[in-house]
Amino acid sequence: MGVWDYINSTTESLKQNAPDLTSVKDACRASYGYSRAAVAKIDNTIRVNGVQKVGTYLSDAENRAKVGRFAKKFTENAADYVFHEGVKSIPGGTAVSKIASKTLKDMNAEDRRDQKTKALQQKGEAKLGSRISHANKISEDMSIIFYEEGIYGWPLFG
Repeated sequence: MGVWDYINSTTESLKQNAPDLTSVKDACRASYGYSRAAVAKIDNTIRVNGVQKVGTYLSDAENRAKVGRFAKKFTENAADYVFHEGVKSIPGGTAVSKIASKTLKDMNAEDRRDQKTKALQQKGEAKLGSRISHANKISEDMSIIFYEEGIYGWPLFG
């Protein structure tokens, strides 16, 4: 028995023992079909039927931003729903779906927390920079006053 015979027999035994993936393929196809249909309807509603009415409802930038955030969240939730429905047909898919959903929620919460931390840090750095420049200006003014009064030895900063 040669090396190639051994490789071929191993390959054949793997093929015979592998699980049938047709249910996974069917779930993915169904999920894609539902997502595609939902996106097509949303696209038709927004781009074709809704464009004429947008000007009257979206008079300012704040309202446009709200509609944009709503549309983004709506499509994310629609895709999430389709994923969960498609996974239900796979054995053990519901558990995987719950785990994935919880993981995404935790990641979003961490991202929000990181954004808040960065914003506070930038705000603190801006305040600190303005206070340092103000202190340097006062130090320069004091040096000029002391020099004019004949008091030497005042340290110059900056």
